[in-house]
Amino acid sequence: MLQQQGIQSRHYQTNTVLTAGVDGQVEGRTMLHLVRQAPGEKPYTLMTGIYSDRFVKVDGSWKIAKRHS
Repeated sequence: MLQQQGIQSRHYQTNTVLTAGVDGQVEGRTMLHLVRQAPGEKPYTLMTGIYSDRFVKVDGSWKIAKRHS
């Protein structure tokens, strides 16, 4: 619906910090900056936040097992 109105959103995810746990899992925290822009308007910050993730290794590849925002 937003796309039909020409509204664009950008999700910037930065400053990821990873910490290895003794159980072989990895905890991560990533900052979020969500920007929105309507046609003819300046972009504005819609929200900011932090993602808290738990990563696990599955068949040699790291996967997000859990995410909280």
